[in-house]
Amino acid sequence: MKRNIDILKEIQKNIHSFRVMSENIDITVSDEDTELADMINDGREEITDIIAVIGGIAEQLAVLTEDVRNAMCNDGFDCDDYDMWNNYISDNPYELEGRLESVEEALEILDFFILESLKGYKMLTQFAYSPETANLPRNREAGDT
Repeated sequence: MKRNIDILKEIQKNIHSFRVMSENIDITVSDEDTELADMINDGREEITDIIAVIGGIAEQLAVLTEDVRNAMCNDGFDCDDYDMWNNYISDNPYELEGRLESVEEALEILDFFILESLKGYKMLTQFAYSPETANLPRNREAGDT
C-alpha cells in the first residue's frame, strides 16, 4: 500500500514530464509553423504522450485520501475539475487544443502544493534536538556568557 506522500512524489515527476512535453509541443508548433490541431490530426507521438501523462496524473489523484484532495482544493487545485478535463481530452483529443492552458495552470498550482507538502513533511519527520545538543552555544557578541 502506498502512502499519500509517495503518490505526491510520483505526481510531481509526472508534472515535470508534462512541462517538458508541453514545451516541446510549443517549440514544434512555432518551428514547423503548424497548429496543435494539425498535430492531433496527424496522431503525433507528442500528443499521445502528453494525453497519457494527463490521464496518469488523474489516476494518481484518484487514489489520494479525501483529506489530501480537500487540502489541494483549499489551495486552489480542484481534483474534480482536473478529472473532468482529463475525461474530455481522453474522449476527444481535439479538446486538448482548448484545455491545454487550463491544465498547465492547474498543474502549476498542484506542483506548488506538492512542494509545500513535501517541505512540511520533511520538517515534521526530521529528528528533534537531543537534550545534549539542545543547549547550543550562546551568541558571545551579544554579551552572553
